[in-house]
Amino acid sequence: MAVFCTRRTLEGLIVPRIGTWAFLGIDLQSTFCKPYPLGVDGCNEQFGHILRLMRKFPVNRRIVTRDIHPWGHVSLASSFIGYAKFHDLTLSEVLAWTENRIAAHALFTLAELIEYLTIVGFQTLWPDHAIEGEDDARIYADIERESTITWNKGNRPHRDSYSAFRDNGGDSTRLDEYERCRGITTNVVTGFVFDVCDGLSGLHSLEYGFETYMVTDLSPAITQEGADEMADKIKAAGGHLITSDQIRAAA
Repeated sequence: MAVFCTRRTLEGLIVPRIGTWAFLGIDLQSTFCKPYPLGVDGCNEQFGHILRLMRKFPVNRRIVTRDIHPWGHVSLASSFIGYAKFHDLTLSEVLAWTENRIAAHALFTLAELIEYLTIVGFQTLWPDHAIEGEDDARIYADIERESTITWNKGNRPHRDSYSAFRDNGGDSTRLDEYERCRGITTNVVTGFVFDVCDGLSGLHSLEYGFETYMVTDLSPAITQEGADEMADKIKAAGGHLITSDQIRAAA
């Protein structure tokens, strides 16, 4: 059963301003849909609705992100020896290794892994997903064709990146620079999934100084608890929680 954030902080219709408002679609890829290992209930049904929402924005203000990893990425369980999928790999665990646990095809070094885990504390080791060249890594075709640009994230081998604006280690993806150079002041954000990549992208949009509207009814969540927690964070940071029927065509 699909789970969504059910909170709304604004009522009434919202008309995006041409030029300064952007649509920001997060990770609109089949890798987060069933039956893939990271598939979340409800994502499969959202592509058409998200496409209709995106079309309310000028063509040059439609930005979508893509979660994309090289084979051998630090976030993949297959990049390690003897670790199960979904294991949370910690710094203390790595420092206690008595033998190499990094796979031969991995594209990061032990030193890079230690540096990264020193910053983030742990890395969940995900099943293989969004690998460069694989079908599940592709953006939904109509959305990619009609968007302005696809902004890749997670493509640095030694860093995972949930947010559109910065990787998990804190380095900027430079999306904020791209938007500022084009006069964008406001992001309307939706995508996959609300309690992880979509919500974090909204939070970081706010941190970088953009007014931010989260379209919650098109962004499924993994758990209701996670959705509620993310909604609290976004509201506390000054973000708006809205639904897609509140958005009118840009004017």
